[in-house]
Amino acid sequence: MSRATAGDLAAWGGLLLHLASACARDNRPGEAGDALRFAQAAAVMTGHELPVRRRMGAWGPLTVTYKRAEQHMIVDRPDKVLEIAGGTEAHTSDAGRVQNGFNRHQLDVATAHVRMRHHAQAVKVLSEVHARVPEWLA
Repeated sequence: MSRATAGDLAAWGGLLLHLASACARDNRPGEAGDALRFAQAAAVMTGHELPVRRRMGAWGPLTVTYKRAEQHMIVDRPDKVLEIAGGTEAHTSDAGRVQNGFNRHQLDVATAHVRMRHHAQAVKVLSEVHARVPEWLA
């Protein structure tokens, strides 16, 4: 890892995020947690969000945080999703808000609000997503 370029770290981290999601969906929380920790390490070494590449989405610490929230949604922990969401909102740039990763995260946030019976907040989040990417919500 010490000799890896930012692109190398992004590729490795992206693969680890896919692995973490697959493990979470397969009810292997230990392996999912390990993959997320390695992805977080790669993201910290990258230092900041890298722009979207031709074959990859954005990559960096925020991307890993969005995926961590997604995993909590998978295991039905909406309280943790909302806890994570509080920190991501302030750190996401205007440019980051139009990227798929952030908007997918916002769909998890809206779902978490629904599961916590915060319906007004869910509608607010969905309205914001619709304003940014109307093609997602017909």
